[in-house]
Amino acid sequence: MRRLPLAIPAAILLVACQSYGPKPLPPASDLARAVPAVTRGEGASPPPGPLALEVAPGDELDLAKVTLLALTNNPDLRSARATANIAVAQLDAARLFADPQLSLSDDHPTRNVPGVIDGVAIGLSYDVGSLVVRGPLIDVARAERDRARLALVWQEWLTASQARLLFVRTLALRRQADIRALDVRLYEEQYRRLTAALGEGGVSSIAAAGALASLRDSSRQLGEVRRLAERAGRDLRLVLGLAPEASLALKPLPEELPPPIDVVAVRRALASLPSRRPDLLGLAAGYAAQEANVRRAIVAQFPAVSIGIRRAQDTAGVETVGFSAGITLPIFNRNRGNIAISKATRERLYQEYQARLDASASEASALAADGSLLDELLRNAVASLPELEATALAARSALARGDIDGFTYVGLETTANAKRLEVAQFRQALLEQRIALQTLLAGDPLVERTLDPVASR
Repeated sequence: MRRLPLAIPAAILLVACQSYGPKPLPPASDLARAVPAVTRGEGASPPPGPLALEVAPGDELDLAKVTLLALTNNPDLRSARATANIAVAQLDAARLFADPQLSLSDDHPTRNVPGVIDGVAIGLSYDVGSLVVRGPLIDVARAERDRARLALVWQEWLTASQARLLFVRTLALRRQADIRALDVRLYEEQYRRLTAALGEGGVSSIAAAGALASLRDSSRQLGEVRRLAERAGRDLRLVLGLAPEASLALKPLPEELPPPIDVVAVRRALASLPSRRPDLLGLAAGYAAQEANVRRAIVAQFPAVSIGIRRAQDTAGVETVGFSAGITLPIFNRNRGNIAISKATRERLYQEYQARLDASASEASALAADGSLLDELLRNAVASLPELEATALAARSALARGDIDGFTYVGLETTANAKRLEVAQFRQALLEQRIALQTLLAGDPLVERTLDPVASR
């Protein structure tokens, strides 16, 4: 019977313990080799901009479907969601009460002495100090959970913005490659004509050499644009969780221009930014966690107390029941180091939050000003394009009639192509700028129409 007290806690420990199960690492990449079927879930904080309801295999992806696919299939977001679950588990852990401590002892005499028996003692104690800091610990864990969730939302917004930007960039570079290809065909035709005329003595070798140099330079520019387009496509596939060899059919962007930026609406959005943008809300939650850490450090400077009860039997057979208490004497440490560290950390978070606000205001102002300039340049380029295209069209007819020579014709065609390329580049820069501004301002409803780069058609 005297061994029963030892068996009881051992049985309790065995029942309470969880079993271990290994989880092997994946042997290979799990990127999808084709666009998967995706349905929009009930997200609490979807990112600003268009978001599709579903994506089906074989769909031609527009901006909205690219956004949904990135949010559901991005590898980094899957990792970020697993990281956010750690903060949830830490909050659950902080809510648990500390376990009491059970102590057992058995004093066995080394010699057989009449009347002397084994001395047995059993005690139960509890750290009362854990109850004092439990409240602040829960506050810290709750704020950290909120910070982790908001950090996840902000990463989702950034991932959606990156997917949209790469979508626009891929389509824009493909369009620019098509325009460069027109120049290459023009120079190829010109070089063939000059080479044939050179054999007949109709042109000089210098003219043919000049045409060849133009052809090679145009081919080099086409190859560079195609390389950039392929890189943007690979980057887009990775953001969407697709393998590099996966087929990627993208829906062309609308031709109409986005509306001009409303500077007043941008300023209004900046004023309410701290209450809407997830990263700022996450920094505020982190600051609240540190405030709780400061409070916990101050509470922890008070003496830690532990109490317990003890029942014992000495070697003479005398049984006793006693009470024990312990207290930490705040003489040397007094938790002053942890208090100083907590306050310094709080000051760092305060300055980090202020710096993020300042950077957001500065960046938004710069993007708005740059966007206004890009908008003006794009509209001027678009306005001058029809005249150049009409001139190039007339030049084709004139060349067929023999009214102009090949050099004049190629010059007029390449001039029109240069303006087409300028329009495509300005459009790409403007749409990328709008996507960045939309994310920076957290998609405020008052400016959503102005900042939405392309509507879902």
